Amino acid sequence: AHLASPLIGTLMMSRNPGSGHLLAVISATVTLAVNSAASPEFYGAPHAVEAGNLTIVATSKSQSFSSGFSFPLLDSEGTVVFDGYQSQGSGIYAANVAKGQGVTIAQTNGSSFVESFSFSSLASTATSKAGTVFLGTFSPKSSSSLSTGIFFSYRNSPQKLIMVAATLPAAEAFALPSSLHFTSLKDPTVDETNRIAFEGELSNNSTGIYLVSSPHTQPALVVDRSAKFPDGIGRLCFSNAALMSTTGSDSVVFFSSNCDGASADGEIKAALRNRNRMCRSRRSVDHTIKDTASNLDAGVFIATASSSSSSSSSSPSSSSPAFTVSVLADFQTEVPGSNSSEHFEAFGAPIAGSDIVAFVAETNLRLGIFAYHVATKKLSVVADTLTAVPGLTEGQFGDFPYAPSVFGTSCAFYGDAPGSASGIYVSQNVNFKGEDESESESRSNSISTIVTMASSFGTAAGGAFSFIGFGGNAYADDKISFYGVTTLDGIFMLPVPPKHHP
Repeated sequence: AHLASPLIGTLMMSRNPGSGHLLAVISATVTLAVNSAASPEFYGAPHAVEAGNLTIVATSKSQSFSSGFSFPLLDSEGTVVFDGYQSQGSGIYAANVAKGQGVTIAQTNGSSFVESFSFSSLASTATSKAGTVFLGTFSPKSSSSLSTGIFFSYRNSPQKLIMVAATLPAAEAFALPSSLHFTSLKDPTVDETNRIAFEGELSNNSTGIYLVSSPHTQPALVVDRSAKFPDGIGRLCFSNAALMSTTGSDSVVFFSSNCDGASADGEIKAALRNRNRMCRSRRSVDHTIKDTASNLDAGVFIATASSSSSSSSSSPSSSSPAFTVSVLADFQTEVPGSNSSEHFEAFGAPIAGSDIVAFVAETNLRLGIFAYHVATKKLSVVADTLTAVPGLTEGQFGDFPYAPSVFGTSCAFYGDAPGSASGIYVSQNVNFKGEDESESESRSNSISTIVTMASSFGTAAGGAFSFIGFGGNAYADDKISFYGVTTLDGIFMLPVPPKHHP
């Protein structure tokens, strides 16, 4: 389509039309061709609007995005993926400004987008340079019954959707294996090698985290809720799985609390219940930290496949999968740079990269962003409520409401700060020191400002920001992508200065 942009003239984009018919049943997946759909207005080089060093990816001036956006995602090749909203529905879109490309991955406002069925809702989008995965609620056109499916779109072939897993009745309608009939699906994620992890409940009421080694293979069970904590006390109640984006053994990181309510140890149980967790009124309902109930015996864990087993060989119904679960951080883990009286009390969802895992956590003394270096098994403070805000003569961060993003050993995050200093910051090359480090040594990470409420990029961007939204998986290579509200809603991208590269 040849599209007229309200700010930048014209931009040529095209999509290959699909047949709209069921193409094939491949192992545990179904490949669907989608019909050609009109792409919304994107900005892309050489026509990208740049205000200073700010790149405007998309704005609410496009009818497709008139009701705003989700927080964007960014892959290592510069493709920004986001949900866009309008009065008629929503869609998932991918834009690469360097290549001048913009495509529609899925929509709810076009019944003919996939001829076999129509989406009624889209959620839980995740992406990597390999492609995009999401959760879609849909009904086959021959039925009024709703099903939920996990769909994958290859980056180099966005006009095709692969159904990785689905709930009944779609699993039967599209001939997915009967042994994998899920009754619910949650939180899909994908890494750069096409591996997809998600949480699913089977028809026998067993809930687990599943992993597929590629979109065309059968899901393998990583861990289920019959699994014990690594210390043997209580059962894992997990959520928010994340894949380590490395080659070699499969590793899945996840948040978990205790399905049994709290530790069986009387003293630990009493200590947990006596702590004043999650009582700060400043927190919004969508804060990255989990609520009080889900933080009993909580922690961040990693499940790693044994060297003698591959994820594709594990039985989906096995109660003893070939994965070993270990603790990255929990309420018994020593807090970096702390004294013996400080302990972790609550955790948010982990974000995994190639080298580190980062997460927001609360102790009895502070709230902060922590990073775990998988190779050395060391934990470090990225920033916390004792960390001075760059550029201010006085004042510390007050909150970290969203999940951070990681790239290499660097970590970017949104920090709530005094005045107009709230915004996105980056700690490059996070330091992972030994256990004997001093309090001052644990705070030696250099933190730099990327964008704050005080930043303004002129009339092209709509003036000063009144809101900045930034979350997990939005930092890659030398760029950061975020959702900003000025006089318009927009998806923006900024470079990380070269001296801060990992």
